Amino acid sequence: DMKPMTNAGRFAVAIFDFTTSLYMAIPLGIIGNAFNDVWKDRDHILLMQKTRTRLAQAGYSAKDIPMLFNLFDQDRNGQLDIQEFQ
Repeated sequence: DMKPMTNAGRFAVAIFDFTTSLYMAIPLGIIGNAFNDVWKDRDHILLMQKTRTRLAQAGYSAKDIPMLFNLFDQDRNGQLDIQEFQ
């Protein structure tokens, strides 16, 4: 291992350490923000995964989804109301 022997060398190392800390803080903030966004949306993501799994188990694919919605959309407004969903 090497270490600085002069005050100028120690000062340079301190500046490099400080700069490195700032440089590393930027990616950590970005990663933390991305994790926070995913964590907020976790319920939606889990619901989508469960729905895909259940549809696949029933033998349906993504191409069958519009047909299923049209089958249950009784008033043809393009949305499933709670009454139509039950």
